[in-house]
Amino acid sequence: KQSREMVLLAASACVFCAIYVVGFFWWAGGWKARKKARHEAASCFMSLLHGSLVTLLTAWDVALHFHQQSLQSKPWQQLLQAPNTPFQDAVVEFSVAYFLVDLLHYALFIPEDALFILHHVASASYMLSCRYYTKHGALSIMLLLGLAECTSFMQNFWTLAFLAGATQTFNYLNVVFLPFFTFVRGFLGPLLTWHLSVYYFSGQADSVIPRWLSFYWMFVVSLAIVGSIFWVARLWARLFAARRVITRANAKSKRLD
Repeated sequence: KQSREMVLLAASACVFCAIYVVGFFWWAGGWKARKKARHEAASCFMSLLHGSLVTLLTAWDVALHFHQQSLQSKPWQQLLQAPNTPFQDAVVEFSVAYFLVDLLHYALFIPEDALFILHHVASASYMLSCRYYTKHGALSIMLLLGLAECTSFMQNFWTLAFLAGATQTFNYLNVVFLPFFTFVRGFLGPLLTWHLSVYYFSGQADSVIPRWLSFYWMFVVSLAIVGSIFWVARLWARLFAARRVITRANAKSKRLD
């Protein structure tokens, strides 16, 4: 069983590395003088695969478990201390492979992006401890991953449009992406974290998940949410600043006319 786990993790890492290479040399191959942008685009291609698949897989897993609990008239929170299923373990291993490869990308090519490095380290430590230490509580990862990665598809196209200089496409995506990301990470994320914290801090899972680890998990999640809110807040500030500049320029042009 241990060898199977390592094979899946290693195979997933190889797939992500291959996608990174394709993105760097093929899609962004023409950006010879923009090496950093090429690395960022390659990372986006990895994230597109990971985010799209994980959103679907976690949605299916969560829906299945919630349906089973509803049929038994049991609260879904009880599943937060349930043993990890083989399917959940596979999803976690796939995600760990992505975060480790992308973490290597940031460490080698964009080491100044401390926010994303911290996010990846925190996410990987949560998943690794749940997968290999407690072997319980993977539903919390399914919920958090599904919520986080549902924004990934649009975010990566938004980033690629920016890197490619497709201004019109980027502006169109801005109108949808920023409100959606803000709603998911600024409202749904804290709401889910609150429910998880209430359950884990109550001690109901102490027999399978040590209380100190529960506190660490919720600290990591809260840190990721704060980082996401800070990141999107800066984007809103830049957007409003750009709009003000455009408005003033238009007003000045009208006065001259």
